[in-house]
Amino acid sequence: MFEGEYRTKMAELRQAGYTPWSTEDWMDARNSVDSDNPLWNNYGDSDFGIAGSKQKIYLMPHSERLRAVTPQTRLIKGGLSFTQDGAVSTYNRGDLILGRDLTEEQARTSSVWLDFAAGDQKRLDEYVEKTFRFGKDKFNYNIMMGIFVPEDEVERAVLLFSLYNRSHAVGYFHLSDFTRFVGVRREASISEQEAPIDAAPENEISPPLEYISNSPQLLPRNIYNSADLEYAKRLLQGIPSGTVMDWKRNNR
Repeated sequence: MFEGEYRTKMAELRQAGYTPWSTEDWMDARNSVDSDNPLWNNYGDSDFGIAGSKQKIYLMPHSERLRAVTPQTRLIKGGLSFTQDGAVSTYNRGDLILGRDLTEEQARTSSVWLDFAAGDQKRLDEYVEKTFRFGKDKFNYNIMMGIFVPEDEVERAVLLFSLYNRSHAVGYFHLSDFTRFVGVRREASISEQEAPIDAAPENEISPPLEYISNSPQLLPRNIYNSADLEYAKRLLQGIPSGTVMDWKRNNR
């Protein structure tokens, strides 16, 4: 896990040989755990680019421009200059429900949320079902998953809010803001990757994440040790802390 200023942490993640989880990865991870897991109680940043004008919104999944930022990247209004020919998907604002929360059916049939789910309706259906069930059970929410896109034609990254914050998808946050990335080597899925070879197989791994006074809010902390990275990976999947061998057995 990489936590800190977006540009800085994206560069560190890239230099370490990782790419960040995108929106579909956060959805898969949340789909695999219950509502008390930190994945639901914290926001997650991504490499999914989004921009908007007064009439349209533009989507750039797995944005190469966002992945390429460095601490020296110059920002315009907190993001990257945008040209419409860089968009993968374009929608008219008038055809979408934006700027307010959605009902469960509206979220399930949202073309933008389907893009966030990488076009996988089954993934989206499961995410919507769990989001609304957990939101109702924990906070008595009936409307959630609003999509919020600025109108200034600047590319920023989609951020997925916590369950408490109604699991919004937001494109307002600046690339100079604090971020939370999970890095993954894309040659294998998160669940398919082997434990690091230098992680002690029979030793308990100390948690790299701490809680503030029993609050679900995580303290920011960079993780460089491979054993810590392994622990974070298992935590994010909802797998109990234990030995690396336990983790490997759980993922065979």
